[in-house]
Amino acid sequence: MNSEMDYCPSCGGDVLDEASYCHSCGEKLEDFNTDSHDSSSEEKEDDQENEKLKELESLLQENPELYDTLTNIEQRIIDALGVNPNN
Repeated sequence: MNSEMDYCPSCGGDVLDEASYCHSCGEKLEDFNTDSHDSSSEEKEDDQENEKLKELESLLQENPELYDTLTNIEQRIIDALGVNPNN
């Protein structure tokens, strides 16, 4: 089965594209416009990604040794793969 996941426009819970009701809040999903639902899902994903990046940035600023460790790991991966990250 190749189902896509979306978000409930009411509560933000994960729902399958073909779902009629949100399993988190019970909202009837077929009442929502598909186009606006898709764009709000993308915006929610972008917001969630931005929030995670802010949390990571804050964590790295509070823990410089963690930043150094991650930088070293990143360089080892780059070296092992033989890729140029600037391309």
